[in-house]
Amino acid sequence: MQPDWLLDSIDGVERAGEVARDEISASIESLGRARGQRTAGVSVATIVSDLEADGARETRMRTAGAMATYEHAMMVFRVGLVRDLIDRDGLSFTEVGRRIGVSRQMTARLYRKRA
Repeated sequence: MQPDWLLDSIDGVERAGEVARDEISASIESLGRARGQRTAGVSVATIVSDLEADGARETRMRTAGAMATYEHAMMVFRVGLVRDLIDRDGLSFTEVGRRIGVSRQMTARLYRKRA
C-alpha cells in the first residue's frame, strides 16, 4: 500500500495528542496534591517547596513542549487538508475556508505554509 499523507498526518496528531494528554494528566495530578495540602492548611511556601521537589517546573516544561508538538502536528494536518482540497479537488481558498471554518486569508496562509 502506498503511503497516504492523510493517514500519516492523523497518526502524528494522535501520537502528539496522547503525549500531551499524558503530560497534562501529570500536571493535574501534581496540582491535585497541592490542593490536598492547601485544604489541609499547609502554607503556600511549603506547597511550593514540595512542588519544586516533585519536579513541577520540569512537568510544566514537558507539558508546554507536548502542547507545542500537538499544535504543530495539527497545523501539518490542516496544511495537508488545505493543499489537497485546493490542488486535487480544485476548490477556491474561500470554499476551503468555509468548509474548515477559517477565513480565506487563513486558508491562503495555510496553503503557503511549508509544514
